[in-house]
Amino acid sequence: MTEAAVHLATAPAQLPPAWDGLTGPDDVFLTRRWLRVVEAVHATAPRYLWCERDGRITAGLAAIVADAYAPWVMGRPDAIVAGSARAGRPGAQTLLARLGGDPAVLLPSLALGGRHIGHTRVLHDGTDPVGDTRLLLAAAARLAREAGCASMAVPYLDETDEALSAHLAADGWSSCQVGRYHRLSVPPTGMPGYLARLTSRRRSSVAAERRRVAAAGVRIERTTVAGLPDLAAAARLEVGLLDRYGIEWPVERAVSILSVVGEQFGGDAVVLAAYAGSALVGFTLVLAYGDQWYARQAGFDYSFQRTHRAPLYFELCYYRMLELAAEAGVRTIHYGLGSEDAKMWRGCVSTEQRCWVGPVPAAEPGEGGAR
Repeated sequence: MTEAAVHLATAPAQLPPAWDGLTGPDDVFLTRRWLRVVEAVHATAPRYLWCERDGRITAGLAAIVADAYAPWVMGRPDAIVAGSARAGRPGAQTLLARLGGDPAVLLPSLALGGRHIGHTRVLHDGTDPVGDTRLLLAAAARLAREAGCASMAVPYLDETDEALSAHLAADGWSSCQVGRYHRLSVPPTGMPGYLARLTSRRRSSVAAERRRVAAAGVRIERTTVAGLPDLAAAARLEVGLLDRYGIEWPVERAVSILSVVGEQFGGDAVVLAAYAGSALVGFTLVLAYGDQWYARQAGFDYSFQRTHRAPLYFELCYYRMLELAAEAGVRTIHYGLGSEDAKMWRGCVSTEQRCWVGPVPAAEPGEGGAR
């Protein structure tokens, strides 16, 4: 087999178009479109490594330095480990003890596999996944040394990626569970097929929730980010949702992100917008990627919901979304991490995600870099 050459890029624009050919159904956030979104809205310095054999790209790895000042907290291994320890997730207390009780010793850390929550990984086309992974991790270690990193991390590795998990374990990395990644399989028949999966009690609950939304006079329109008449109104609703989770997020920043997503994804930035009269009272943003939909962002008018007892979240993010997904031929809706009980109750299946952290290997004699 031809020896692979490892290459380095510092911006998505420098990546070969064939990078996207390495991505699979779980990887919308590793496509060049999303990487351009990240570059546009975050003051970060990402690095992209890829292997080439005979001019053909066979594997790729995104990397970014996570330090104490990185605003994307849930991409930082210190925050992930601390949060998992507080939640009592398996392996977290043991990992925290290995760090002397202070996860800040991990920083700065070179986070690998993409700056997103869920399914951070090494991309490969199957030519030589073991060999290419070894080469990419070695190149990443060189980047970590150059950046003065104290550790390396794969923040959200799925349990199905057994080969990479085994590789990291063999190299002395440690891990803890950080949550479960949720997906909903979309029946071709839409809502009838979905309801047939549920117990009679749950079917009754779904019907009651939908009746309350209808009684509140809510109408739901499918559009795109570009089709929203007032991005600031949507951004204010999103900021209200984030505030409920203790996340401070300026409206201006939320507007900027929505705008960039719309520019990069165009018609694939699907929006379900809920109106009461002319007022926007809720929305959810979905990224369409082949026959997959990714629930990405949302926001709700909580005052309206309380007054009318209208569960807009469930209608927008599950029931109406599923109907529209079935009409579009979508096979799977990705809901990611968090709100595990609500997602499982509504028919999602899940896989475990683990945060892996490891040491930065010492430099080898005569070490060279990626080209």
